[in-house]
Amino acid sequence: MIKLSINVLILLLFSGCIGSRQYTPISYFDFGQPSQQGISLNIDTFNTEGPYKERFIYRMSGNLLNKDEYSRWAQAPDLLLNHYFKQSYRPGSLYYLSGEVLTIEHNLIDNKAVFKVIYYISKEGRIVSQELFHRSFETNGSIYSFVKQVSLAVKELNSQITQSVAKLN
Repeated sequence: MIKLSINVLILLLFSGCIGSRQYTPISYFDFGQPSQQGISLNIDTFNTEGPYKERFIYRMSGNLLNKDEYSRWAQAPDLLLNHYFKQSYRPGSLYYLSGEVLTIEHNLIDNKAVFKVIYYISKEGRIVSQELFHRSFETNGSIYSFVKQVSLAVKELNSQITQSVAKLN
């Protein structure tokens, strides 16, 4: 009798796992392919703090953030930026680029993509330029619109860094 009760209990537990479920594939995104900037700049490290690791972050209300389990960056945004800049600049400069991704989120309240980075250009271990790059772009609320706007922001950041390095040279 006890054996039968245990078997029925196990069957009841596992029956919750059986049923029709819709499969949702995970989508991975990056910032796109940069164009060669034609100047030399050594790329140091970028960091990402907070919830902005790999999953997309949505701001639902003032302090409510949601993670999207099915839409992700191909790597953490700091690693994507590192890779993007290494493709944009030739190494061999006296200057080094480093920074931190402060915000990369889709604000669903205002339908805006928000991208904020602080970056540093240093020479011989001393910071010679420090800039806060902050862009907010309109989206139509879709994931693809969000990724497109963030990619545009990264492209603008790349241009701004190029201009900063050109002024230093």
